[in-house]
Amino acid sequence: MGARSTTPQHQAATRLPRVLLLLALLCACPLALAQPVGPLARTGSAFVNLVSVRTMRLSNATRVEMRFDGTFELWADPVERKWVDFSLPDEPFAQTQAISFRVVNARSQAGAFFDVSSYPVSHVEVSVPVGATEGIGLDVTVQLYVPATFGGLTVERQDWSGWHVHPPAFYIQESQDRRGLIITVTSDRQGEPPLVRKSEADAAKLRRKLDIRMVGGMLSVDAVNADLHSFSEALAAATGQQITVDDDAQRMVSVFMPATTLEEVLDALCKGYSLTSMQVGDSLVITQAGPTAGSRFVALHTRTVPLRYIRAEAAVDLLPVFLRRFIRPAQDANAVVISGPTYLADKVQADLGKLDRPGPQMEVEVTAVDLSHAADLEAALELSAATNALSAATDSDAGDVWYSTTGQLSAEYAARLHAIATADSTHVLARARASVSNGKTAKLFVGTTRLIQVRFMNYYAPGPPRQDQTIINVDIGTKLSVTPWSGGDGNVTITLEPEVVNMTSRDPVTGLPSILTRRYRGTVRTRAGDTVVIGGLKQRVELPVTRKIPVLGDLPLIGWMFRSRRKSVDTSEIALLVTPRLIGDGKVARSIAPAAPGGEAS
Repeated sequence: MGARSTTPQHQAATRLPRVLLLLALLCACPLALAQPVGPLARTGSAFVNLVSVRTMRLSNATRVEMRFDGTFELWADPVERKWVDFSLPDEPFAQTQAISFRVVNARSQAGAFFDVSSYPVSHVEVSVPVGATEGIGLDVTVQLYVPATFGGLTVERQDWSGWHVHPPAFYIQESQDRRGLIITVTSDRQGEPPLVRKSEADAAKLRRKLDIRMVGGMLSVDAVNADLHSFSEALAAATGQQITVDDDAQRMVSVFMPATTLEEVLDALCKGYSLTSMQVGDSLVITQAGPTAGSRFVALHTRTVPLRYIRAEAAVDLLPVFLRRFIRPAQDANAVVISGPTYLADKVQADLGKLDRPGPQMEVEVTAVDLSHAADLEAALELSAATNALSAATDSDAGDVWYSTTGQLSAEYAARLHAIATADSTHVLARARASVSNGKTAKLFVGTTRLIQVRFMNYYAPGPPRQDQTIINVDIGTKLSVTPWSGGDGNVTITLEPEVVNMTSRDPVTGLPSILTRRYRGTVRTRAGDTVVIGGLKQRVELPVTRKIPVLGDLPLIGWMFRSRRKSVDTSEIALLVTPRLIGDGKVARSIAPAAPGGEAS
C-alpha cells in the first residue's frame, strides 16, 4: 500500500468540524451549569406580588408570614433540598441553617431583604431565579442563627407531616386564604418576651414628666415616660445643638441626670435604649442600633474578634439571645463578627475575652484486666464496705454492670494486681494513657478486628441480580469511651461507655456474623487522681463444636455414628480501671502509652 499524503488545506478542513463541535460544547456548558434547580414560570403567564413580610414572636418560636396579592405557587422539595435524607442511619431528618424554596409565579414589591433578628431566625432574602422570564419567580431564603430540623410542609399539593422532631425545627404551611406562606421556626431556648407597644390611650394614662434645662453651665435632665422625639426637641432647645431622631426609633424614655453634659446624656440614652448617635453635618442623628435598621443614618462599628480556645458557634450560644442580631460566627476563621455601636462592640469583646479561656487539660489512664472472677479484683484492690465501696455490687454473676471508686491506687495495689496476674487468675490486657481536652472523648479498644467474607445479592450491577462477595470489619473485644469534664476545682465528672462485643456464630448461607454486645453508659463524679473500677462486663458464649472421624464421619446414612456434637462454653469477664488526672501548667502528658500485648489503644 502506498503512503497517503494530505495537504494543509485538507488538514484544516478535517479539523474545522471538530473545532466547531468543541466550541458548541464550551458554549453549552455554562448554560447547562446555570440552569436553576426547580420550575420556572412560562413566558406570558400571570403572576402575583409579594406585598409584605411580617414577623411574629411566639413564646416558643418565631413566625414569618409572606403575604401575596393572589394565589401563589410554591415549589419546595424536601428531598432535593436535603431537608430529608433517607441515607442517614438513625432518622431521615437533616439539619439546615438556610431554609430555601421557590415561589414560581411571584414578583416582589416589598423588597429583597427583611430583617427579623428574632432567635432563631436572622433574616429573609428574596431574589429572582437565574433564567426566569420577565422577572417572574422568587427564590426565598430564610436564614437561621442555628441549624434546624425539617418538621413539616403543608401546602395544597404536598403534605409532609405527622412526625415529631425536637427544636429547633421549621414548619412551612399556607394560610387558609392561600395568599399567605407561613414559616414557623421553634426555638430551643427561652427567648425574649414579645415587644408590646402601648396604645396612645394607655400611654396617656402614664405619669409623664419632661424637664430639661441648663443650670449653672451644667445640663439637668428629668424625664419620665417621655416620647423620644419630644425628649430630643427639649434637649436641642436646652443645648442649642441640632438633634434629629429617625422615624424608626420609637421609644418612651425615662432619664434622671441632675448635673451632666450633652455627651453623657447621649451615651446613657443610647446604652439604655439600644440606640446609636452620629454626627451628620451640623446635626446629631439618633437612630436604632440594629445592623439592618431602615434608616440611611446608621452608625455601626464592625469588629472581628478571633477566638483561640472555644468555637465561634459555642461562644455565640453563650451570649444573651438579644445580641444575636449584632453578632455572627465566622466559622472559617473561628472568630465572632460584631456589627453595632462602639459601646456594644467593646462590651461584647470584653465578654468574649472572659469566655475564651483555656479549659483544663485531662489525662486519662485506663487498664483493662481479664478476670476469672470478680473476687480476684477484690483481692487486689480490697473492694469492700470498709473502703467505701459496695462489695455486694462486685458480684457480676447477677449480670449487673457495676462501678466503684477506690481512691488513688498506690504502689501496693499495683503489686497485688501484678501478683494475681502472675498466678494466671488475672490477665492485664492493655494499659493506655491518653491526654484529652476538657469535655472531649478518649477511646480505648482492647481486642482484634476480624475480616469476614460475606455473600449478598447485588441488585445494582448491570444485568440480572447476582450473588457477590465482600469483606466486612468486625471489632471483637472491649471498647471504652471516656469523656472527662472538670471545672478546675479538682473534681472530675466522667461519662463512661464500656462495650463488650463478641461473635457467637455465623449464618451458613450469607456468612453474616451474629454479634453479642453488652453495653453500659453512665456518669460518675470523682476526685482527680482517683480510680473508677468498672466490672460486670461478663459474657457467656456458647459455640457449637462438631467432632468426627475422618472419612467415616462423612459417610451417608451411618456417618452420624462416627460424629459427636457438643457446645463449647467460654466465659470471660473484663474489669476496667479508669484514672483521670488534671494536667498542670508546664506538664506534658504522653499522647498514647504503649498497649500491652494483645491490646490496642486508640
